[in-house]
Amino acid sequence: MPLIGLEDFYKTLDNLKENADKVAEQAVLVGAEKIRAQAVLMTPIFTGELRQSIKTKSEKTGKTVKGIVYTNKAYAAYVEFGTGPKGEESDHSDVSPNIAVSYKQKGWSYQDAEGNWHHTRGQPANPFMYPAARDRQEVAMKAVADTFAKAIKKGLKDD
Repeated sequence: MPLIGLEDFYKTLDNLKENADKVAEQAVLVGAEKIRAQAVLMTPIFTGELRQSIKTKSEKTGKTVKGIVYTNKAYAAYVEFGTGPKGEESDHSDVSPNIAVSYKQKGWSYQDAEGNWHHTRGQPANPFMYPAARDRQEVAMKAVADTFAKAIKKGLKDD
């Protein structure tokens, strides 16, 4: 007795294979969005500019798709890692162990817009990107898996 619908099943599998790259990129972006949302919540607010600058994108290299959470604000690293002696004195438990940061050992002086001089020892680290990635990794991976599962179910139902 022949299996009914087997040909349709194979067509569906071929369709899923053709769309695998697109689904992978969508899935990775869904996962990256979970991390981005947490990073936004953890970002200190001064003007809100840094929070608003946190974005996601995907990069495909060969058969690998990466989700990237990033900001284009040059000062973001100063917020994440701190600066000067105060940055070095910060609790670095929320800073990635894979990044070696060096700090200026002395404070420095600067002149404000009104011409007044100030001396600073820098600012403490206020990590937001690394802790967001670390803390939301499982949630992001589940979102990726769920997105793949939905695409597969949809592909199987479309025929």
